[in-house]
Amino acid sequence: MSYGINVFNEFGEQVFDFNKALTIHESGFTKPSATIGMMSFTAYGGPSTREIYVLSDLFPGTSGMLPHHIGTGVEFLNSGERIPVPLASRTSTYFYQVGTTGLMHHSEHVVDSAYWTTTSGQFGMFAMLLPDNNAPLPYVRVDEGNFDNLSGTHGLKVLNEAGETVFDSRAGFLTVSEVFFVTKATMQGILENNDVIDITLRTPVPNCYISAPNHVSVYAETSSRYRHVKISQLNDSTIRLSREFNGNTSSGSLLLSVYQDTVIAVARDPLA
Repeated sequence: MSYGINVFNEFGEQVFDFNKALTIHESGFTKPSATIGMMSFTAYGGPSTREIYVLSDLFPGTSGMLPHHIGTGVEFLNSGERIPVPLASRTSTYFYQVGTTGLMHHSEHVVDSAYWTTTSGQFGMFAMLLPDNNAPLPYVRVDEGNFDNLSGTHGLKVLNEAGETVFDSRAGFLTVSEVFFVTKATMQGILENNDVIDITLRTPVPNCYISAPNHVSVYAETSSRYRHVKISQLNDSTIRLSREFNGNTSSGSLLLSVYQDTVIAVARDPLA
């Protein structure tokens, strides 16, 4: 390339490339299933999510063990299943400030118009997560940058070869500090052997936000009590992976253990 600017961080990694930077499109707190109407009591034992567990309504307080979502209400798929709305762009990614509360599950799902849609015709992405102790987590949703109508008269702008803006310092962008890979063997060791894994971050990241789109490893005991891998932040420089229980004995059904490789992205607090 005959023109441009290269900016590197202290690790020799390129800070800017010619892909659009991630900018913040939404922020707030996660909401329990019951708050937005996702909880459903059925004749077969109570509130349920097909992906993680089924809990019996014979036990008080089980609604607090259900997943959290991001939204203001619910919609129904044409198949009759509930999903949280509004739906987000399918290119979005969610980051959560896990703190010492911790995140025990996170998955992102796409409602695709080519296969199914909501009864009102919506399609897009939604997230399902499980914080420890039913505590709402701060979140940000990021997507490729929208750099239109920014205020301010000075800053740094980076363009690609087509003249499109890929970074503008006036935007609310997200800075990813590092990304690490956790093998399914490590997740299995945590769930089955109660291993505790402390990961030292290469630079301190106070009150970090993490993204783990495929954080679905789970171990089902015969009592229908579930073990999850909790991701939490011990201090500015340490992320901990540990085992946590969730749920109670169930009146049903699918006892399935899953071990998955997991990618965790650590971002600096964009709202600090």
